[in-house]
Formats: sequence, C-alpha cells, structure tokens
Amino acid sequence: MVLLWVLLPPVPEWARTVLDASLLTLVSAPILWRVIIRPLRLLAATERGRAEAVLAAAADGIIITDEKGLIESFNPAAERLFGYPAHEVLGYNVNLLIPSPHKEAHDGYIAKYLHSGERRGVCLRREVIGQRQDGTLVALELSVSDSRSGDRCLFTAIARDIAERKHTEEVLRESEERYRMLAENNYDLVCQIDVAGRYLWVNNNYTTMLGYQPDELLGRNALEFINPDDLPAVLAEAQKPVARWEYRFRHRDGSWHWMESVGKPYRSAVGQDAAVIISRDVSERKRTEDVLRSSEEHFRSLVENTRDLIVILNRDGTPRYHSPSIERVLGYKPDELNAQNTFEWVHPDDRAKVVDLFARGIQTPGTTASVEYRFRHKDGSWRVLEAIGTNLIDHPVVAGVVFNSRDITERRQMEAELEQAKEAAEAATRAKSEFLANMSHEIRTPLNGVIGMTELALDTPLSPEQREYLEMAKSSADTLMTVINDILDFSKIEAGKLDLEQVGFGLRAYLGRTLKMLAVRAQQKGLGLGCQVALGVPDDLVGDPGRLGQIVFNLVGNAIKFTERGEIAVRVEEEGRTDTAVCLHFTVSDTGVGIPADKQGVIFKAFEQGDGSMARRYGGTGLGLAICSNLVRLMGGRLWVESEAGRGSAFHFTASFGVQPAAARAPAAAVCGLPPATRQRTRPLHVLLAEDNVVNQRLVSRLLEKRGHTVTVAGNGREALALSEQISFDLVLMDVQMPEMDGCEATAAIRRREQSDDRQSEIRNRAACPLLP
Repeated sequence: MVLLWVLLPPVPEWARTVLDASLLTLVSAPILWRVIIRPLRLLAATERGRAEAVLAAAADGIIITDEKGLIESFNPAAERLFGYPAHEVLGYNVNLLIPSPHKEAHDGYIAKYLHSGERRGVCLRREVIGQRQDGTLVALELSVSDSRSGDRCLFTAIARDIAERKHTEEVLRESEERYRMLAENNYDLVCQIDVAGRYLWVNNNYTTMLGYQPDELLGRNALEFINPDDLPAVLAEAQKPVARWEYRFRHRDGSWHWMESVGKPYRSAVGQDAAVIISRDVSERKRTEDVLRSSEEHFRSLVENTRDLIVILNRDGTPRYHSPSIERVLGYKPDELNAQNTFEWVHPDDRAKVVDLFARGIQTPGTTASVEYRFRHKDGSWRVLEAIGTNLIDHPVVAGVVFNSRDITERRQMEAELEQAKEAAEAATRAKSEFLANMSHEIRTPLNGVIGMTELALDTPLSPEQREYLEMAKSSADTLMTVINDILDFSKIEAGKLDLEQVGFGLRAYLGRTLKMLAVRAQQKGLGLGCQVALGVPDDLVGDPGRLGQIVFNLVGNAIKFTERGEIAVRVEEEGRTDTAVCLHFTVSDTGVGIPADKQGVIFKAFEQGDGSMARRYGGTGLGLAICSNLVRLMGGRLWVESEAGRGSAFHFTASFGVQPAAARAPAAAVCGLPPATRQRTRPLHVLLAEDNVVNQRLVSRLLEKRGHTVTVAGNGREALALSEQISFDLVLMDVQMPEMDGCEATAAIRRREQSDDRQSEIRNRAACPLLP
C-alpha cells in the first residue's frame, strides 16, 4: 500500500482514507491490477512528465528542498542562474547557494518561518543575495512556499535574477537624488503643483528668497500668492504646453516680488498629473528696466523736443535715423530723406569739406569733429548748420556716425550785422580819432600862439600891472594846455592808438629832470621833495622815458596839489629781474589830505575824483590817474594806492623795462640836452617854415629871428615843396596838418627828390671816375 502511494500522485487526506478502505477490499481481486493500479500508474507518469516539462521551461530558477534544506530539485534555469549542474547540487544543503555573510540570516529566516505558526502554503517573497559556482554574487528576488507530500514538508523556491532591475533602480535612485540636489540647491525657485494648483513640493529657496517655510506652502493653492492684477495673464498662459509667466508674488513680509517662471506639465509614475515650475526673482531687473525706461523716455523726450537736429548715418552716407526736429529745422519729414545720400542736400561749395570730414571720421572710430556748412531747406533756401560728428560705427547699438547739428543761420546773420556794426563803430572811432587829431591841431595851434606871444610880451619892457596880467594869462594857458593834453592822451588810450617807445635812457638823470620841473611848485608851498633810488637798481634802461616821466609828473603833481604841509617822497626799488629785463617798484608818498577807503576804488576811473568838492577846490579833469593806470598797464605793471583820510597817501606802481647791454649805453654827456656839436653851432640858418596859421607863422618867425636866423614862410605843403625845389634851406620846420598838401606828404616828396638827386650825383661821379665800384 505504501508503494502504491509512492507511485501515485499526491491526493487529499480524505481521498486517501476512502481509497485505503476500497483497496483493502479489492486487493485480492484479479481485477485490481487492471481496474485501479495500472490506470493510476499511467496517470502518475503523465503528471510527472508534465511537472518536469514545466520545470524545464520555466525562466526562473526553481529549487525544491526538504525541511532540512537539502536540495531535491534543481531546474535548468537554476543551473544557468547559479552555474551548477543539477547533479552537483542535489542532496546538498541550499546554503551552498548563499554567500557566507548571508547564511545565518537565511537560516534564521527559515527557522522563524517554520516555528512561527503561520499558515502553511503562503508564498513569501524577499530579496536575497545568491552566490554562483564561480563565487560571484547575484541579486535575487526569492519566492518561497511550502507543500506537503505525505508526512514530509517540501519547500519550493523560485529565484529570479534582479541584478539588471537593481541596477536600473540604482540609476534611477541616483538620478532622482541628483535632480533633488539640483532642485534644492538651485538659485531659482523650484516647485511641483498638482492639476488644481496646490503645492506638492517646494525647494529651500522659497524660505531664503520669499520667507516661507515649506509646510506653510504645501497643500495651498499657488494662485492665492499671485497679485490679482496679474492673475488673468497667468491663467491664460497656463493653458499652453510650456507656460512662461511674469507676475508679482507676495513675499511673506507682504511686499511684492516680480517673478519670471517657466512651467511644464508631467505625469508621475503612479499616473498623477502635475507640473514643475521654475521661477526666478527678477524684481531688481524690473526696477532696472523701469529706471532705463524712464531714462529712455526722458532722453527720447529731449531728442524729440530739442531744436537740434540729430542724424545717424551709415557708412555710405545714407541716413538711418532723423530726429523729429528735422521738420522744424529743415521742413522735411523724417522719412523723406531716408535712403537718400545726405551730402546731396549740402551746398556745393561746402560739400567737399563735409565729405572729407565724414571720410576721415569713418577711418577713425570713436573720434569727434565739428564742421559748419549750408543745408538746403525744403523751401529751397539755405540754412547754416553747425554740426558735431561722432564715429560710433563700432557701437553695438548705434552702429553709425552721429551728427548733432544746430541751425545757426540767425546767429550768423546777427554776427554779420554785428560785424557791420563793429566796422561802423570802428569807422566812427577813426572819425573820432581824426576829429580829435584835428581838434588837437585846431586847439593847440592858437593856444601855442597865445602862450608864445605871451612869452614874447613878457620879454619886453612892461609895467608891474601889465606883467602880472600877462603872467596870469600864461598860467591859465598852461593849465588849459595840460587839460587838452590829458583829454587827447586818454582818447588815444581808449582808441588803442597809444604806442610806447623803446629807447635807451638813464633812469636817475631822467627822474632828476622830471622832479626839477616840479621842485619850484613844491617850494612855493613850503613842501619838501625828495627822490631815492635803491642801491642795485640799474640805471641804463630801455623803454619809454616820456611816458614814465608823465606818470611820475602826474603822481608827484597830485601829491603837491593835495598836500598843504610836510613832504613828498619818491622811491624806486627793484621788484624782479631777468637777464634782459627788470621790473621796478615806484612809490610816491605824501602827507596830504589822504583818500577815504570807500573812495579809493573810483579814483582810477576816468573823470572821477575822491571828493566832488575837490574838483572845485583843487581843479583838474579827473583823467590823470586813469591815464597813469593805463600807461602802467601798457608797461606791464599795475597801479594802486594805500591811504588814510587826513594822514596822507602812498601811490605805488610797477613797470618793466629792458636793460641796456654795456656796449649800447649812451655817454653821460648825451643825457643832459643837445649834443656838443649842436650847442657849438652859432652860424645863422636859413629856415623854411611850413605853417598855415598866421599867428604861429608870426610867433615862430619872431623866435627864430631873435636868434639870428632867416625865415621863409610857406602857407601849406605844396608851397613848401615848390620853395624847397627853388631854394636850398638849412632846416625845414613842417606842420603836419595843412590845406592842399599836409606836412607828411610834403616831407615824403622832398625825401624822394633828395634820393633822386643823390642817385644822379652818384651816376655822374661814376662816369667821371671809372675806378669807382
């Protein structure tokens, strides 16, 4: 009976009981073999064949062990998986297929399974490490179930190689970890939202940049943080496959931050629809854009409203941009000149210089040059433009030559009018100068006659009363001559017609003669007058001694006029020196009435005095100091005063002079008057006097005749020229201003005739003496 159950396939317990009872009754029957045993054996063989086919065809390794772990079955897939042939492992413990570190764990697991009281027949799955015959390890997914075969408990283990799956899972895990790290450490905001817009995950930047902790956002709808004004655009853009937004997001502190976001939907492994959104805080950029936009609008407003014309030209001279002001300046609309060569509208006479400037500018990027030219207005007239061109060909935005032009037509017309007015003023000034020169002649001529005749009258026997009257008349005439000289000098200075001489002179001797003329006036008022030239001050100078004497004479004369008691002192010191020039510091100090501080600034102005009452008390025109100030300026110096009312004044001035070389210094005898030869000449002279004024004719003739000379009078330059051709004169006294021919023309004609006579004499001498060169 036992053999029978061995041969038969496993059957349930109740079936075995029934069969056992039946078989006992039939065991001796002949029909037992044919009816029961043989069919059962055939059925068992068929089932075993089918089971073996299943084991052989299975892709996974199938291992059957008993309760002790001894291997009873090892299918072909197990052979391929572990590298062992089946006959080498049958009867061996399954621990043969488990590496040492994992054997104890496997044994413990089996023991726990057997004694746990768990329901048998349950399939348990776990991942284990297996070991091949060659010692290599393999990751396995193991499914174990138990079954009963009689009183025996068998374990069927199905082993599946999951190395490739584990590798894929590791790759996926590493990839997931990598992207998680990228998301967590990204400078941008990264989040996941579901189809309803609720946050599923946010990176740490939501905390650092926007102040929110992750748990404050998770589960909340992202739309509630977006500015309501931006929601319509955000929702409209969200319908696109890849959405791009710019919107304002509320910071945890309540402020609004501009965000730039990109969102893309995806489906998770479990089939859940979601989206990944990457955002960047662009608030600073938006602020910069606002500033730039404001600046751009500001400068656009300036460009559009400026009166200047701004043009950008390409390399070929065609305009790419005209500012709107072109219509105001030249009458054209901006697009009327586009694609046209700008130089065609330039005046033909100016075109060459404009083209040349443009060509040179193209060759030197970054340079700036200016030009003035005429440009044709739309109405056909020519407008004068002043332009500054800057080569910005290499500029990434401008990429052209920028011309900033200004219409200066009216300015040029005004300048032309001013030039005409200037010429008219200069002509008036010349006329004024000529008038003053004529007035000088017309006034000085009779005045010289009055003075001369008065002097002649004073040389005759007179009664005391007559002499007093004539001396008073001469004094008044001298005063009038001083006033006239001041006015004429000031007029020359004002017209820029006063030039300084550059002659050699002795400083000390000239100052001595100048002060000697004033010594009598000082003595008459009981005043002391002294002069001190410091040691080291050079004496032999080059300059205009007459104008220097005029300055000193005026300052010392004023000091005498405004000083009632005390003294006047003149001091000269050296201010500075070079090898060829010296700057001298002159000081004229007095003990007179002084000048109040508030009046010291006006005394150097023309026709001004420190006190109006002084003009009535002391007289004068108020031109003296103004003339002195201008003369000092012409000498390269300055004039100033130090004074205190009631305690006198000190006038200072500086002047520059050349220093005479030692070889050029004049002998001492030549400083004090006429050369010796002239003083020793006593013979009478035949003098030609060219003078149109009868009084002067009489005065000069009388003075010369008193000294033993003969005088022939000519009424104008033409008569003088005719007389000089007929008579040989020793001396000619020529007046400058005369009718018909003035003195300058007559003198030039006489000099030309003399040169011609000298040339003819030279020719005659050469003919008479062939040896002359």
